[in-house]
Amino acid sequence: MGVHKVLIVGYYGSKNAGDEALLKSTIDLLNKVYDKPDITAITYSVKDTEKTHGIKGLSRNKYMDIVKGIMNSDILVGGGGSMLQNVTSNRSLYYYLAILMLAKFFGKKIVLLGNGIGPLKNSMAAKTTIKILKSLDHIVLRDEVSYEFLKNHDLKNIHLGNDLVFSLNIDKKSDPIPRRVIINLRNWYYEEKFLDTMVEFIEYLVINEYEVILLPFQKGNDDKVLLKIKDRIRKNSIKYLSDLNYEDIILQISSGEVFIGMRLHGLIFSAILNKPFIALSYDPKVEVFSGKSGQICFNDLNRITIEELIAGFNELYENYDEYKRVLQKNTQELMSYNYINEKVLREILS
Repeated sequence: MGVHKVLIVGYYGSKNAGDEALLKSTIDLLNKVYDKPDITAITYSVKDTEKTHGIKGLSRNKYMDIVKGIMNSDILVGGGGSMLQNVTSNRSLYYYLAILMLAKFFGKKIVLLGNGIGPLKNSMAAKTTIKILKSLDHIVLRDEVSYEFLKNHDLKNIHLGNDLVFSLNIDKKSDPIPRRVIINLRNWYYEEKFLDTMVEFIEYLVINEYEVILLPFQKGNDDKVLLKIKDRIRKNSIKYLSDLNYEDIILQISSGEVFIGMRLHGLIFSAILNKPFIALSYDPKVEVFSGKSGQICFNDLNRITIEELIAGFNELYENYDEYKRVLQKNTQELMSYNYINEKVLREILS
């Protein structure tokens, strides 16, 4: 066979650092497995995707172009993340399912790499998703919860792997700046009192002479909540960084001693860099990953208290070396699954 034509589908081009890291990982993996593949990605911003990643882009809103892109491809790859969930919206879920159905209709090979499934909020969404997933060639799940969910619905085409970001080539050699704490929050359905608690907690850190950096992962989302917090903290006592790509964000996390955040890929970056973290869970995927990493996690953002946050933070710092040791051990185990995504890609055209 000549050049492999690959169409990647995911939540790309939306100025989300985690999703751009997923796309980079997917592209690197395809270039490793296939000889000079012809790669195209469906994206919110064709211009940004083509400039950043050096591949072709297809606008996710130009439906006939997407149909043609599917017809002209050999393989459709779901490049990681949580595409198949309807917490964000039903429209998003059925958009991705429609693309998978079209690819199947045109007889294309279809593989999902490092995906998480759900949450699926109603039985119709779950039944439709499962029916379509049964028709795919291979599905690599990034966590046991997703794997067991599909296994319990008798899917045979599934593999337990990990998140694609674990295969990113990240420079881990950096000395942290003492007492630097990196914090990420995203906009979500929490109550205002959660932000009140976070403001109080950050003020506690500042009073106790920690350097605090607020780090948004997605423009138009994280920045809204972090700027709201920044405006409530006394002037010049914390830093706010904006418009950073995923590589810049990794560098910032690398510069700190501790990461506190909501974004799953922020926690994964932190784990790869062996920076102990405190997770603020808004989604089961965050709770699952924190548990596998052996790190502190707060699961109910609307009930978290300032006393609990301070106690968790002090617990981490007082036992910093142990949390670091546990994180390194667990991350190495997670990274041992990197080969699964590569193995599946090699098998799909054999």
